[in-house]
Formats: sequence, C-alpha cells, structure tokens
Amino acid sequence: MGRRPHPERRAALLAACTDELLRHGLPGLRLAKMAAAAGTSSRMLLYHFTTRDQLVLEALHEARRRQQKLFGELLAPPARGPLRHGADRGMGRDHGARAQALSPAVRPAARLPARPNPMG
Repeated sequence: MGRRPHPERRAALLAACTDELLRHGLPGLRLAKMAAAAGTSSRMLLYHFTTRDQLVLEALHEARRRQQKLFGELLAPPARGPLRHGADRGMGRDHGARAQALSPAVRPAARLPARPNPMG
C-alpha cells in the first residue's frame, strides 16, 4: 500500500522551489539546488513532483500566480482606510502592495524603461 499524499508539504516545497527559481532564474537551475533551498532531498522533490520538468513547470505557474496577485493589488483602487501621518501630502494611506513593489529588493525588477513619446 502506497503513502498518502501530503498537500501541505507539497505546497511548502513548491513555494520554496518557486522562491529559488525567482532568485536565480532558469539557467543553471539544478534539482539539488532547489532541494537545498527547500530543506529536503532531490529524491523527496521527485516523490512529490514526479520529474524535474514537472516541478519547474509548477514553479513557473506559481511565479505567474504571484505576479498576477501583486499586479492586481497594485492596480486596485486604494482602500478608504484611516489616514496616517503625512496624509495632507497624499502619502498617508497604507498601500501595502505598492510599498512592497517599491522596496529596494523588488525595485529593479519593477521599473520599466521609459518609452519615447511619439507625439514629441
């Protein structure tokens, strides 16, 4: 009789592998590096995801889901919550997703190059 699936453990492994993928990118990505980042062995990753390709595919889907969630939060109208100090300058509302996107760790990836104005 086989083991029962552990969806919580699988989700935690996927999150750790997604973080590793986002940190270092696809070139040179190795199963052993993802396992080390997740605090497990390569064998356990293969137990939960069957193949390296399946793990990478699911990690890419998870990365995309995170990106869509962040962009959705950034593009949502600001909530009408209590104003904080500095509200008279328009900076007082709590924009958690905006603050996260503008943090030094994310800032280089969040900036887009300026496009020339076609109208002059």
